[in-house]
Amino acid sequence: RLSSINQERNSKVLPNVHLSKDWQEKVKTFFNQPGKKLRRRKLRATKAKNTAPNPTHLLRPAVRGQTRRYNNKSKLGRGFTLAELKLSGVKGVNYARSLGIAIDTRRKDTCSETQKLNAERIKEYISRMILYPRKNADKKPQVLEATPNQLKSSEAVQQNTTKTVLPLPKPESAFSWTAISKEMKDESVYKTLRKEWKQQSGFYKKLEARKKRAQTKK
Repeated sequence: RLSSINQERNSKVLPNVHLSKDWQEKVKTFFNQPGKKLRRRKLRATKAKNTAPNPTHLLRPAVRGQTRRYNNKSKLGRGFTLAELKLSGVKGVNYARSLGIAIDTRRKDTCSETQKLNAERIKEYISRMILYPRKNADKKPQVLEATPNQLKSSEAVQQNTTKTVLPLPKPESAFSWTAISKEMKDESVYKTLRKEWKQQSGFYKKLEARKKRAQTKK
């Protein structure tokens, strides 16, 4: 009987180690990372050269992330809505795309603040835009074509290669800074917190009720 109990206690799995799995052949390596980085940089330079003097990226709207967790951060959206385009005064989707403005017909913007913000973004882009004259000098110049003095400015000479084209609006800080006065130094924060806590918990009301009971008993 003892021998059978010992067999049950020591009945473990037999060792069967799987060592021949050829894990070295399944490991992914990225030794070409420095070369890929250089290749991407050359492609960006080629794209900028081919599109010059136009910006390398399209103008995109400032949007908010989805859900309460991410809606406090602003980021670039896919394209402007038709309502935002109409509010900015640009007529026609094709005309807006010819100016380098991205359009998204599926996006819906129900927030009036975001609509005004993106409309002002388009207006600022158009006001800062410089239209180069056509190569054929025989034809009459267009209304918005740049003058020779505008072409010599720093904005006309330097190409815009930033992803945002125009910088995104900075969020307003929730903190305000001020100088520390003598009243602030003399004030006790601990006493103020205790007073607020007592008032919130109903301590003073209970104290007044006790005083009234004591007076009625007398």
